[in-house]
Amino acid sequence: MTTSGYQRVSGANDDPNKAAFQLLIPLAFAINLALGAKTVRGKVMWWTASAILAAGIVSTYSAGALLGLAAVAMTAVVLQFRVSLRNGVLALAFLGVLTVAVTATLPADYTQVVANKYSSTATGSFADIGTNRGAAWEAGLRAVAANPLAGSGLSTATVQQAVAAHFTQATITDKAAHNMYIAMAVGTGLVGLAAFLALIGFGLLGLWTVHSRALEHGSKQVSVAAACLITAVVVALTQGLELDLLMEKYLWLLVGALLAVRYWRLGSSQSPTAAEAHE
Repeated sequence: MTTSGYQRVSGANDDPNKAAFQLLIPLAFAINLALGAKTVRGKVMWWTASAILAAGIVSTYSAGALLGLAAVAMTAVVLQFRVSLRNGVLALAFLGVLTVAVTATLPADYTQVVANKYSSTATGSFADIGTNRGAAWEAGLRAVAANPLAGSGLSTATVQQAVAAHFTQATITDKAAHNMYIAMAVGTGLVGLAAFLALIGFGLLGLWTVHSRALEHGSKQVSVAAACLITAVVVALTQGLELDLLMEKYLWLLVGALLAVRYWRLGSSQSPTAAEAHE
Protein backbone atom coordinates (compact mmCIF):
# COMPACT_ATOMS: atom_id res chain seq x y z
CA MET A 1 0.00 0.00 0.00
CA THR A 2 1.34 3.43 -0.96
CA THR A 3 0.53 6.47 1.19
CA SER A 4 1.90 9.99 0.67
CA GLY A 5 4.85 8.71 -1.34
CA TYR A 6 6.04 5.82 0.89
CA GLN A 7 5.18 2.13 1.03
CA ARG A 8 3.24 0.67 3.96
CA VAL A 9 2.63 -2.96 4.85
CA SER A 10 -1.16 -3.26 4.98
CA GLY A 11 -1.83 -6.97 5.48
CA ALA A 12 -4.64 -9.10 4.06
CA ASN A 13 -7.29 -6.50 4.93
CA ASP A 14 -5.40 -3.65 3.22
CA ASP A 15 -5.36 -1.74 6.53
CA PRO A 16 -1.91 -0.85 7.95
CA ASN A 17 -3.30 -0.11 11.41
CA LYS A 18 -5.08 -3.47 11.66
CA ALA A 19 -1.99 -5.21 10.27
CA ALA A 20 0.12 -3.62 13.01
CA PHE A 21 -2.33 -4.80 15.67
CA GLN A 22 -2.27 -8.35 14.29
CA LEU A 23 1.53 -8.35 14.55
CA LEU A 24 1.59 -6.78 18.01
CA ILE A 25 -0.29 -9.73 19.55
CA PRO A 26 2.33 -12.38 18.61
CA LEU A 27 5.06 -9.86 19.52
CA ALA A 28 3.61 -9.72 23.04
CA PHE A 29 4.15 -13.48 23.31
CA ALA A 30 7.54 -13.51 21.57
CA ILE A 31 9.13 -10.86 23.79
CA ASN A 32 7.98 -12.50 27.02
CA LEU A 33 9.22 -15.87 25.80
CA ALA A 34 12.55 -14.27 24.86
CA LEU A 35 12.91 -12.66 28.29
CA GLY A 36 11.94 -15.90 30.01
CA ALA A 37 14.05 -18.27 27.86
CA LYS A 38 16.66 -20.24 29.79
CA THR A 39 18.72 -21.60 26.91
CA VAL A 40 20.82 -19.79 24.32
CA ARG A 41 18.86 -21.45 21.52
CA GLY A 42 15.59 -20.28 23.04
CA LYS A 43 16.82 -16.72 23.47
CA VAL A 44 18.15 -16.56 19.91
CA MET A 45 14.95 -18.03 18.47
CA TRP A 46 12.53 -15.77 20.34
CA TRP A 47 14.58 -12.58 20.02
CA THR A 48 14.87 -13.23 16.28
CA ALA A 49 11.12 -13.71 16.05
CA SER A 50 10.61 -10.51 18.06
CA ALA A 51 12.91 -8.55 15.74
CA ILE A 52 11.10 -9.80 12.63
CA LEU A 53 7.69 -8.94 14.09
CA ALA A 54 8.90 -5.51 15.22
CA ALA A 55 10.27 -4.82 11.73
CA GLY A 56 6.90 -5.73 10.25
CA ILE A 57 5.11 -3.42 12.69
CA VAL A 58 7.43 -0.49 11.93
CA SER A 59 6.92 -1.07 8.19
CA THR A 60 3.19 -0.39 8.60
CA TYR A 61 4.11 3.20 9.56
CA SER A 62 1.17 3.19 11.96
CA ALA A 63 1.40 5.94 14.57
CA GLY A 64 -0.83 3.91 16.89
CA ALA A 65 1.55 0.96 16.56
CA LEU A 66 4.25 2.99 18.32
CA LEU A 67 1.95 3.13 21.36
CA GLY A 68 1.49 -0.62 21.03
CA LEU A 69 5.25 -1.23 20.91
CA ALA A 70 5.70 0.88 24.04
CA ALA A 71 2.89 -1.07 25.76
CA VAL A 72 4.51 -4.40 24.87
CA ALA A 73 7.95 -3.34 26.09
CA MET A 74 6.75 -1.74 29.32
CA THR A 75 4.37 -4.56 30.28
CA ALA A 76 6.87 -7.32 29.50
CA VAL A 77 9.64 -5.62 31.50
CA VAL A 78 7.37 -5.01 34.50
CA LEU A 79 6.06 -8.59 34.51
CA GLN A 80 9.37 -10.34 33.89
CA PHE A 81 11.51 -8.26 36.22
CA ARG A 82 8.89 -6.80 38.61
CA VAL A 83 10.51 -3.40 38.29
CA SER A 84 9.55 -0.50 40.53
CA LEU A 85 7.30 2.31 39.35
CA ARG A 86 10.31 4.64 39.21
CA ASN A 87 12.25 2.29 36.95
CA GLY A 88 9.14 1.79 34.85
CA VAL A 89 8.88 5.55 34.28
CA LEU A 90 12.57 5.67 33.38
CA ALA A 91 12.07 2.83 30.92
CA LEU A 92 9.16 4.71 29.35
CA ALA A 93 11.35 7.80 29.00
CA PHE A 94 14.02 5.68 27.32
CA LEU A 95 11.43 4.31 24.90
CA GLY A 96 10.41 7.87 24.08
CA VAL A 97 13.99 8.82 23.24
CA LEU A 98 14.38 5.62 21.20
CA THR A 99 11.17 6.39 19.30
CA VAL A 100 12.48 9.83 18.38
CA ALA A 101 15.77 8.29 17.23
CA VAL A 102 13.98 5.69 15.08
CA THR A 103 11.66 8.33 13.61
CA ALA A 104 14.69 10.34 12.53
CA THR A 105 15.76 7.44 10.27
CA LEU A 106 12.36 7.00 8.61
CA PRO A 107 11.49 8.27 5.11
CA ALA A 108 11.18 12.03 4.79
CA ASP A 109 7.64 11.70 3.40
CA TYR A 110 6.58 9.79 6.49
CA THR A 111 8.16 12.19 8.98
CA GLN A 112 6.43 15.07 7.18
CA VAL A 113 3.07 13.32 7.54
CA VAL A 114 3.76 12.78 11.27
CA ALA A 115 4.70 16.44 11.63
CA ASN A 116 1.49 17.50 9.87
CA LYS A 117 -0.57 15.24 12.18
CA TYR A 118 1.07 16.75 15.23
CA SER A 119 0.54 20.26 13.92
CA SER A 120 -3.16 19.62 13.22
CA THR A 121 -3.57 18.07 16.67
CA ALA A 122 -1.81 20.91 18.47
CA THR A 123 -3.35 23.83 16.59
CA GLY A 124 -6.54 22.45 15.05
CA SER A 125 -9.89 21.48 16.49
CA PHE A 126 -10.67 18.27 18.37
CA ALA A 127 -12.11 16.83 15.16
CA ASP A 128 -8.67 17.05 13.51
CA ILE A 129 -6.95 14.80 16.05
CA GLY A 130 -5.26 11.72 14.57
CA THR A 131 -6.27 12.01 10.92
CA ASN A 132 -9.84 13.06 11.75
CA ARG A 133 -10.20 10.44 14.50
CA GLY A 134 -11.45 13.23 16.72
CA ALA A 135 -14.39 13.69 14.35
CA ALA A 136 -15.08 9.94 14.51
CA TRP A 137 -15.01 9.98 18.32
CA GLU A 138 -17.40 12.94 18.39
CA ALA A 139 -19.80 11.10 16.07
CA GLY A 140 -19.53 7.99 18.20
CA LEU A 141 -20.28 9.90 21.39
CA ARG A 142 -23.34 11.46 19.74
CA ALA A 143 -24.50 7.97 18.79
CA VAL A 144 -24.05 6.86 22.42
CA ALA A 145 -26.02 9.87 23.65
CA ALA A 146 -28.86 8.99 21.25
CA ASN A 147 -29.27 5.54 22.84
CA PRO A 148 -27.22 5.47 26.06
CA LEU A 149 -28.67 2.42 27.82
CA ALA A 150 -29.60 -0.28 25.31
CA GLY A 151 -27.33 0.71 22.42
CA SER A 152 -28.03 0.16 18.73
CA GLY A 153 -27.08 -3.53 18.50
CA LEU A 154 -23.79 -5.41 18.62
CA SER A 155 -22.76 -5.96 15.02
CA THR A 156 -20.19 -4.22 12.84
CA ALA A 157 -22.76 -2.96 10.34
CA THR A 158 -25.19 -1.71 13.00
CA VAL A 159 -22.50 0.17 14.94
CA GLN A 160 -21.06 1.75 11.79
CA GLN A 161 -24.51 2.86 10.62
CA ALA A 162 -25.26 4.40 14.02
CA VAL A 163 -21.95 6.29 14.05
CA ALA A 164 -22.20 7.38 10.40
CA ALA A 165 -25.61 8.93 11.08
CA HIS A 166 -23.98 11.43 13.46
CA PHE A 167 -20.99 12.49 11.34
CA THR A 168 -20.92 16.19 10.55
CA GLN A 169 -17.94 16.02 8.14
CA ALA A 170 -19.31 14.91 4.79
CA THR A 171 -15.79 14.62 3.30
CA ILE A 172 -14.82 11.71 5.58
CA THR A 173 -15.52 8.39 3.86
CA ASP A 174 -14.53 5.92 6.63
CA LYS A 175 -17.34 6.77 9.04
CA ALA A 176 -16.53 4.40 11.90
CA ALA A 177 -15.96 5.07 15.59
CA HIS A 178 -12.21 4.32 15.45
CA ASN A 179 -12.34 3.48 19.14
CA MET A 180 -13.19 0.09 20.66
CA TYR A 181 -14.74 1.55 23.81
CA ILE A 182 -16.95 4.05 22.01
CA ALA A 183 -18.02 1.36 19.54
CA MET A 184 -18.92 -0.95 22.43
CA ALA A 185 -21.00 1.81 24.03
CA VAL A 186 -22.73 2.49 20.69
CA GLY A 187 -23.57 -1.18 20.22
CA THR A 188 -24.46 -2.24 23.77
CA GLY A 189 -25.02 1.01 25.64
CA LEU A 190 -23.13 2.27 28.67
CA VAL A 191 -24.28 -0.78 30.64
CA GLY A 192 -22.68 -3.05 28.06
CA LEU A 193 -19.46 -1.04 28.09
CA ALA A 194 -19.31 -1.24 31.89
CA ALA A 195 -19.86 -5.01 31.74
CA PHE A 196 -17.14 -5.38 29.10
CA LEU A 197 -14.61 -3.40 31.17
CA ALA A 198 -15.57 -5.34 34.31
CA LEU A 199 -15.04 -8.61 32.41
CA ILE A 200 -11.57 -7.54 31.29
CA GLY A 201 -10.66 -6.27 34.76
CA PHE A 202 -11.94 -9.46 36.39
CA GLY A 203 -9.84 -11.57 34.04
CA LEU A 204 -6.69 -9.48 34.41
CA LEU A 205 -6.95 -9.58 38.20
CA GLY A 206 -7.15 -13.35 38.17
CA LEU A 207 -4.27 -13.68 35.72
CA TRP A 208 -2.12 -11.30 37.75
CA THR A 209 -2.72 -13.54 40.78
CA VAL A 210 -1.69 -16.60 38.78
CA HIS A 211 1.47 -14.80 37.65
CA SER A 212 2.37 -13.62 41.17
CA ARG A 213 1.83 -17.03 42.77
CA ALA A 214 3.80 -18.75 40.04
CA LEU A 215 6.74 -16.43 40.71
CA GLU A 216 6.53 -17.09 44.44
CA HIS A 217 6.66 -20.85 43.88
CA GLY A 218 9.34 -20.75 41.18
CA SER A 219 7.01 -21.90 38.38
CA LYS A 220 8.81 -20.11 35.56
CA GLN A 221 6.74 -21.64 32.76
CA VAL A 222 3.46 -20.59 34.33
CA SER A 223 4.67 -17.05 35.11
CA VAL A 224 5.90 -16.58 31.53
CA ALA A 225 2.63 -17.93 30.10
CA ALA A 226 0.64 -15.53 32.27
CA ALA A 227 2.94 -12.64 31.29
CA CYS A 228 2.40 -13.43 27.60
CA LEU A 229 -1.38 -13.25 27.94
CA ILE A 230 -1.38 -10.15 30.16
CA THR A 231 0.85 -8.31 27.69
CA ALA A 232 -1.35 -9.31 24.75
CA VAL A 233 -4.46 -8.03 26.54
CA VAL A 234 -2.73 -4.73 27.38
CA VAL A 235 -1.88 -4.39 23.67
CA ALA A 236 -5.53 -4.92 22.74
CA LEU A 237 -6.66 -2.36 25.32
CA THR A 238 -4.20 0.29 24.10
CA GLN A 239 -4.83 -0.34 20.40
CA GLY A 240 -8.55 -0.16 21.10
CA LEU A 241 -8.10 3.54 21.81
CA GLU A 242 -7.74 4.19 18.07
CA LEU A 243 -9.13 1.08 16.36
CA ASP A 244 -12.53 -0.60 16.09
CA LEU A 245 -11.54 -3.97 17.55
CA LEU A 246 -15.01 -4.81 18.77
CA MET A 247 -15.56 -7.73 16.40
CA GLU A 248 -11.91 -8.76 15.99
CA LYS A 249 -11.41 -12.49 16.64
CA TYR A 250 -8.07 -11.78 18.34
CA LEU A 251 -9.80 -9.67 20.98
CA TRP A 252 -12.38 -12.28 21.95
CA LEU A 253 -9.85 -15.12 21.89
CA LEU A 254 -7.85 -13.15 24.46
CA VAL A 255 -10.96 -12.45 26.55
CA GLY A 256 -11.86 -16.15 26.45
CA ALA A 257 -8.35 -17.10 27.53
CA LEU A 258 -8.55 -14.64 30.43
CA LEU A 259 -11.77 -16.21 31.66
CA ALA A 260 -10.45 -19.75 31.23
CA VAL A 261 -7.37 -19.03 33.32
CA ARG A 262 -9.46 -17.32 35.98
CA TYR A 263 -11.80 -20.31 36.19
CA TRP A 264 -8.86 -22.72 36.37
CA ARG A 265 -7.32 -20.71 39.21
CA LEU A 266 -10.53 -20.65 41.23
CA GLY A 267 -10.95 -24.37 40.76
CA SER A 268 -7.56 -25.14 42.27
CA SER A 269 -6.85 -24.94 45.98
CA GLN A 270 -3.10 -24.76 45.42
CA SER A 271 -0.84 -22.42 43.53
CA PRO A 272 -0.13 -23.46 39.94
CA THR A 273 2.96 -25.48 39.11
CA ALA A 274 4.80 -25.95 35.83
CA ALA A 275 3.54 -29.53 35.57
CA GLU A 276 -0.08 -28.44 36.01
CA ALA A 277 0.28 -25.87 33.23
CA HIS A 278 0.69 -28.68 30.67
CA GLU A 279 -2.36 -30.67 31.81
